[in-house]
Amino acid sequence: MFARDSYLTMTIPSITQFLIYTAAIGGITLFWATLTENAYGAVSMLANEMFADKVSQHRERRRKMEQEVRRKIEIGDKIKELAEEEAERQVPN
Repeated sequence: MFARDSYLTMTIPSITQFLIYTAAIGGITLFWATLTENAYGAVSMLANEMFADKVSQHRERRRKMEQEVRRKIEIGDKIKELAEEEAERQVPN
């Protein structure tokens, strides 16, 4: 015959249920915010360490290049001095 119509109805939550739901959502939000803040801090610290390491490597390479240039200049100056001394010895008095 005819089926009975059934309706699903939502009950209006009581004040107690509303406060419990609100506290649960607030707790989850606070947990998520804390987790996000900790993750951001860890990533930021790691990025700073990587950047500092890169800067120190760049400084070390630059220092080595400067030492190499100074060494080559000193060698060139020494060769010039030896050539001048040799030229003075070659000149007859």
